Amino acid sequence: MLLVALLAAPLVGGALWQAGRRAAPADARTGVGFSPGFELLSEPVPALRRDLRAMRELGARRIRVDVSWAQVEPVEGQRDWTTVDRVVREARAAGLEVLGLLVYEPSWARRFGDAGAPLPVDPDAFAGFAAEAASRYRDDVTAWEVWNEPNTDRFWGAAPDPAAYAAVVRATSPALRAAAPEAEVVVGALAPARNLGNGATIRPETFVRDFYSALAPEERAPGVLFDALSVHPYSFPVRPTAGVPWNTFARLESIRATAEEAGGGDVEIWLTEYGAPTGASDRAVGEWRQALLVVEGLLAARRLDFTGPVYLYSYRDPRAAPQDFEANFGLVTDAGRRKPAYWALRLVLAPWWSGL
Repeated sequence: MLLVALLAAPLVGGALWQAGRRAAPADARTGVGFSPGFELLSEPVPALRRDLRAMRELGARRIRVDVSWAQVEPVEGQRDWTTVDRVVREARAAGLEVLGLLVYEPSWARRFGDAGAPLPVDPDAFAGFAAEAASRYRDDVTAWEVWNEPNTDRFWGAAPDPAAYAAVVRATSPALRAAAPEAEVVVGALAPARNLGNGATIRPETFVRDFYSALAPEERAPGVLFDALSVHPYSFPVRPTAGVPWNTFARLESIRATAEEAGGGDVEIWLTEYGAPTGASDRAVGEWRQALLVVEGLLAARRLDFTGPVYLYSYRDPRAAPQDFEANFGLVTDAGRRKPAYWALRLVLAPWWSGL
């Protein structure tokens, strides 16, 4: 099947060959994993085991798991870790290294200003939740990521504010380090975004600059409050190296330079979401185009000397909804059909090919 797929797609096959040749001398620090999102938490155990084992067999070694305060404690004072326990346990049994994504306050904990505008999460309250999570999964989670896409109002839950995010990191990081000293702390998870006039989104470089500025100089160096900065460098529909202003992948070096200039030193950048959607929406790409973007993204990341792991979004489409671009990032359809990107990734992750 793999040979047939490559013969049927000279474009992808050629990209694999040329990019692979250029990447060959690089080291193999860049691990590959999946970031399946919330859908993973709702999978029945048989389906969960199937998908986790399939990820491992494909060559992935990591998984990003949502650990949501809103999901764990929907009622104040009643924390239920059952769902997260199940996913973490099964991921470890499948041989995957877990990155825990700490996110989202429950409705009862949300705060509002005098005019009714939503306020950012309370740093100390969130740090308390994070500490309990880190203590609970001390032996199973090797890294913790603080929030998801805080440079957008959609995921921050209020107008994005680098200084407010810095306050959350300042409270949460010591709590994580105290509860799980061996775990790495990752911050950022920055989405592709522009500096909008209404303040709804902030460009990654701007957010990084202002985030570092809100920290004390001694807090900015890698290994103090955090060990790595994370970015979601989606580029679709263009290739990762395309020089268009909104291509976040092509701006990774600029983001890294911004962090370095702000006192961040040689901070490593993790790519905790990357992929491209198929389907029939106006944002979709063709299945062979998806394969090309996935492969080129991985190999381009490997050629950069400051990148850490790459987490693909995602392994399986959660449902059959071709018009919903969010439901079509998988390398496998909801019914189990393997898209060309699956076969291309299988080749790239083969031990004899690249050692990614």
